[in-house]
Amino acid sequence: MFDDTTRITIIREVHAGTPAEPMLLAETWSPKPAERILLGYFPADRLRFAADVVWTVYRRETEAADGP
Repeated sequence: MFDDTTRITIIREVHAGTPAEPMLLAETWSPKPAERILLGYFPADRLRFAADVVWTVYRRETEAADGP
């Protein structure tokens, strides 16, 4: 899910839903947008929460890869 670079994700503001409203979109980093993996949508005013979720997923994935 995550590559070996120092970049782990992109969090950006998008307009989603009906009616469209600002949301934060978090997805894994890849130079090619088609290769990015969706991590989730978050309320626009919850950037810290989005970052915490991304960090938790990253740690879980990397610890599983380093496991026994």
